This record gives sequence, C-alpha cells and structure tokens, in this order.
Amino acid sequence: MDNIIDLQSVKQKKEEDRFDELVQDIDDHEETIDLFCVKAVQGIVGILIDEFGCDMYANHKTIYDIISIVEHIKSLSYRARSEEYPLQTYTDMLLENCIDDPEEMLHQFMNDEYY
Repeated sequence: MDNIIDLQSVKQKKEEDRFDELVQDIDDHEETIDLFCVKAVQGIVGILIDEFGCDMYANHKTIYDIISIVEHIKSLSYRARSEEYPLQTYTDMLLENCIDDPEEMLHQFMNDEYY
C-alpha cells in the first residue's frame, strides 16, 4: 500500500507551484517596471537639467512631481496590459471630462499627430 500515489496531493502541489510561478511573474514585472520607471524619469530629469537649465534643487517639492511621473508610467504600463493600478482611478476622474474622444487622441499621439 506504500506505492499508492495520492493524486489529490499531486494536483494540489501542481496548483501551488503554478500559483507561486504567477506570483513570481507579477513580482518580476513590478520590479522591472519600477526600475524602468526610475531610469526613464532620471533621463527626463537629466534632459530638463541639461537642455532646459532646470534646477531640481530650487524647490525640493520637485520630488513630488518626479514621484508622480514614476507612478504615472507604472499606471500606464498596467493599463496597457489591461491590469488595474490605483492611480488610474484618479487619472480617469481628472481627465475623462477633458478628453472628448480618448481613442482618437491616443491614435493621434501614437502617430505623432498630437502637436
């Protein structure tokens, strides 16, 4: 009787392993997006300093804007993957009455027709 395989345990172990893989995938995505966002915003800030002469230290609250940009990039990455991110609720509330046709505006932006 020691040779009997408990199929329920095997199935449960497979499900637990799959769940662990999904959690790891989510963690990896979040870590990758976090790193990308910080590097992207550092690049933007560098351009503002180098090309436009902005002094980030003139007002220490610039960090609020920097963090906001990081969070908005995260929000964009999640929305583009059809996933929710807390900032999306605020963004929707802020802009939904300002943009008549988001689909058209997105098309214009993506095709470099916005400005």
